[in-house]
Amino acid sequence: MLIAQEMCSALSSSVRRKKLDASIQNGFRWLLRMITRSWEELDERVKTDVQDKVEAEKREKAERVRRVQRSRELRCTVNHSVDTSSSAMTERPRELGDFKGVSHFGAKF
Repeated sequence: MLIAQEMCSALSSSVRRKKLDASIQNGFRWLLRMITRSWEELDERVKTDVQDKVEAEKREKAERVRRVQRSRELRCTVNHSVDTSSSAMTERPRELGDFKGVSHFGAKF
C-alpha cells in the first residue's frame, strides 16, 4: 500500500480564510483514492468483522441467559427445600414476642 505524508494545518491562514489548506485537500484526495483502490478488500474485512461481532454478541447473550436460568433454578430448588407443608402455611402469623430466645438464624440463646 502506498503511503503519502503531507504537512498541513487545519487552521487557515488569515490571508486565505475561505480556502481550505492545499495540503489538507491533497491528503483528503489521496485518502479517497486509496479507499477506492482498496474498496473490495476493505469491504470484505468490514463484513467479516461485523459478522464476527454479531456472533460474539449472540454467544455472550446465550451465556447470560444460561447463567440467569441456572440462578433461577438454584433459587427455585432452595425455595422448594424450605418447609411448605399446609399446616405451616395456614398458621397465624407469629407475634414478635413469640421469637424470644431465638436469633434470626434459628439458633437458641
